[in-house]
Amino acid sequence: MNRSLTLLFFLGLALALASCSVVLDFTECESDADCVGVAAPGETLACVKNVCTASAECQTDQDCTSKAPRTSCSANHCVEPNLDVVEDSEVTDTVEETMEDLVDPDAPQTCTAHSECPDGFVCDPNGVCASATTEECPRAVFPDGDRDRVVFVGSILPTSPPFDEIGIPLEQSVQLAIEDFNRAGGLPGGRKIGWIACDSKGASTVAQAAANHLVHTMGVPAIIGPVFSTPFIDVTTSITAPNDVLTLSPTATSPAITGLDDSGLAWRVIASDVFQANAIVDRITNIAPTKVVVLAKNDAYGDGLIAPISAALTAALGEANVHLSNYEDPAKLPDISAIIDEFSAKVSAAIGAMPDADLVVLIGTTEAIDLFKIYLQGLQSVGIPPGAPPQFLFSHGAVPALDRAVSETADTMIAFVEGVSPNIFDVDNYAAFNLRYRARFANQDPITTTSLTYDATFVVLFAASAIERDMPVTGTGLIDGIAHLVDKSGTVVSFGASDFISTARNALAAGRSVDLKGVSGELDFDLATGDIRSDYIGWGIEKVAGNHVLKALRTYILNPAPAQDGTWFDIP
Repeated sequence: MNRSLTLLFFLGLALALASCSVVLDFTECESDADCVGVAAPGETLACVKNVCTASAECQTDQDCTSKAPRTSCSANHCVEPNLDVVEDSEVTDTVEETMEDLVDPDAPQTCTAHSECPDGFVCDPNGVCASATTEECPRAVFPDGDRDRVVFVGSILPTSPPFDEIGIPLEQSVQLAIEDFNRAGGLPGGRKIGWIACDSKGASTVAQAAANHLVHTMGVPAIIGPVFSTPFIDVTTSITAPNDVLTLSPTATSPAITGLDDSGLAWRVIASDVFQANAIVDRITNIAPTKVVVLAKNDAYGDGLIAPISAALTAALGEANVHLSNYEDPAKLPDISAIIDEFSAKVSAAIGAMPDADLVVLIGTTEAIDLFKIYLQGLQSVGIPPGAPPQFLFSHGAVPALDRAVSETADTMIAFVEGVSPNIFDVDNYAAFNLRYRARFANQDPITTTSLTYDATFVVLFAASAIERDMPVTGTGLIDGIAHLVDKSGTVVSFGASDFISTARNALAAGRSVDLKGVSGELDFDLATGDIRSDYIGWGIEKVAGNHVLKALRTYILNPAPAQDGTWFDIP
């Protein structure tokens, strides 16, 4: 039979074996001559163990003796001596090359130190080289010197529009603080500070993604930010506190932060809104409106203020004379068109319900300026002339952009806009900081809250300086360090002095305590809550040399602790 028939036979045999057990005594050949008839054209078959197979030149070396020098039988073929033997060195080289080919170039590179990783990479807590940057954290600043003698800190700030006008100056003040600290020698023992800058885009989900990178890849012991209350609460409770990482916000003011289950790891250098709410209510009392519209951002910050303010207004004016509404957080909306639609809807409803309101309170961050502009347009659309608007009162989150309320509308609005914010200026220290900031960042003016971010960064750096040199810096260790920064009998450290960094670091390294007076004022933390108290400023706008700038018009002085209220006084 031919080869095709043989193949069909074996296929049939396989099917038979699959269905039943059979015993066959199949003999294809007894000699090579029996295979001639089944060979394909040009093929020579030999009878090997009663099966026709491709012809074999030899079975043993003896079969090759007549074909010298091919004296060895290898794979049924006679070969010359040593042709099938490879030198040991060649075998070794081949194996090494083969192993190199098998190595996955994308496999994680293990490490025990940052210096073992490529530039831009760090040795993460799992002993793997990992990129120091991500989409959420696009900037990594490595200090000069030994890469393995670095303590990294992170920042989570909103540097993308529409929050860039506050986020970028805040990030620059973190940068300035770290540069100042490293230039002065860094931590006791010589370790320097590295910095990973992340952009939250104002959104909690993005802030949490950034925090995961900072905590689980970079192994930071502390994060400056987030700046908004909702992202700060979410990051602290879900990521940082469970992993012994301290969060210190320069601007998150929600009263809910005070009672967080945070293992003592949530701190802020700005006062809780329990104080701001009273300051705003008392300012409204002084204005003496008859009808009030309140529009508040729908987040932890807005919720923390609208509740006490609305309660006070309703009690004073009656429900019929107060219109309350929440607007969606712009960070949760897909695009600018959706933001405009949301703001327009809230403004339309407010004007429709109370067109004759004589006070509009806007509780939010810098997006409140855009809400204000849409409100003015809405008033004009119902026939209220531009020269007769209500008074507008902004909470502290919008104060850094308050100048835009006039510069992007009309100078006549100077008389109709004002804002309230914590008093975050020490006159002498802020002047010194302002000079350093302008010199570092191309003569840019710092915004009001940059003082807080600079101070927050130094709280972390000085707390780390209180940890025994060359010991790991942890969140718990930083908590202990902060306790050494609030001693009224300790070494006074005023941030306006040229040697304030070395003064604080040397005292802390020697085991002594200090009393910090930052750019924003006294940094007197409540060690039980991580909170701070401060007075408030009432802001207006004035025009100086063609530019619209903030002007302090009045101050709100808190009554002695534990009181949460105070009294407004005009500034002469």
